[in-house]
Amino acid sequence: MDSRRLIALARRIYFRFLTDSGQQLEPMGVVVNERLDEGRVVFASPTLLLQEHFISIDLIGRRLRRPRGWRDRPRGSAL
Repeated sequence: MDSRRLIALARRIYFRFLTDSGQQLEPMGVVVNERLDEGRVVFASPTLLLQEHFISIDLIGRRLRRPRGWRDRPRGSAL
């Protein structure tokens, strides 16, 4: 299973939850069902079925892009 796809699905589920519920509680993450392309927001440690994956709220919030300014570095320079 493509982890980027799972994280993208978890983000959609999480942001839909935020839009629909307006809750101020911070969830632990999202449980994603890879076969059904659906999931649920969880507030406690989940018990997972075989086809489910837990995506933590920290991973959902992270950006998966290159850092800002990466093109501004001269070629051949060390990070």
